[in-house]
Amino acid sequence: MIVYKVVLKSNGVIRNHYSSIMGNGFPTYKIIYRVGETSTALIGKLFVFKELHFAEKFANTFNVILKCKAKGRVTKVSTRVYVDSSRAKNEEFIRMFWEGESPEESAKAPEGSYVVKSLTPLEVVL
Repeated sequence: MIVYKVVLKSNGVIRNHYSSIMGNGFPTYKIIYRVGETSTALIGKLFVFKELHFAEKFANTFNVILKCKAKGRVTKVSTRVYVDSSRAKNEEFIRMFWEGESPEESAKAPEGSYVVKSLTPLEVVL
């Protein structure tokens, strides 16, 4: 199934290298996305969108959108919250979130959100 992943733009040091965590934050859980290479969640799952317009609505000027092939089950996110890595205090916060706790720095998942265990980026679409 095709899904869309919103990621940060490459910083120019490593071309065609994308991440969903800002800067060097939380290296234990930071996932690197490269076109043609499968990325798997290190803990929990990866947030994606099944429809491009929801990804476009969520993205900002620091993001690009990757068109990806989802591996395994694609599950809709309804009332689940997501980790806002720009507000997370430490790696423990991320681990706690995926173990079912709901830290105060979490937020409601964006409209149209789904989760997958792994995906392979096919191309940059925006």
